[in-house]
Amino acid sequence: MDTTFNENPITIYEEDQLELINKWKKEEPSVLNQAFGVVLKPVSWVVEKVVPEKAIQGLLDGANEVRRFFADTKDILRDGEVLKIEELM
Repeated sequence: MDTTFNENPITIYEEDQLELINKWKKEEPSVLNQAFGVVLKPVSWVVEKVVPEKAIQGLLDGANEVRRFFADTKDILRDGEVLKIEELM
């Protein structure tokens, strides 16, 4: 596995997480998930055909603004043990 990202080596934690993600991606969906997929496929098709993409983007943008309003940055900073949100990136 390539252990660099933007020419910076990834941490052991990040490598472990990538391994878990790759295992998850290779898993077969459960019978229940497959059934939901079959049931919801027509609904998804109708939404794609009827709802304009701009409306969906507007809904997602609105949800993002609500999230920003309710996000408690003090908790994030404390739990992340940082002084600035940018330090988490």
